[in-house]
Amino acid sequence: MSVAEAKKRFSEIMGRVVYGGERFIIEKRGTPAVAVISLEDLARLEDPRAPRKGIAAIAGGMADFPEFGEIMDAVYRERQLDKGRKIDLDADVPVRYRHA
Repeated sequence: MSVAEAKKRFSEIMGRVVYGGERFIIEKRGTPAVAVISLEDLARLEDPRAPRKGIAAIAGGMADFPEFGEIMDAVYRERQLDKGRKIDLDADVPVRYRHA
């Protein structure tokens, strides 16, 4: 949302943030510049003890695991060496995809 639009709709935006839990990004000249979030969201972001969700929870949990960095380095090295598996592009076998 542009600065001009945010100015016009500021009261509406505040209501949607406070009562609806929405978040808004305000852009300046097409570049994201400011986020409008609730005080509850801000408190959660500023509290290092706040529970995290998704990948942030996993990454945060690794802080207490000093070997994590070394393990990840080894994983990346192995993946760089892995050239994948050979496949026969001329095979008449249909390729089946399975979603996990």
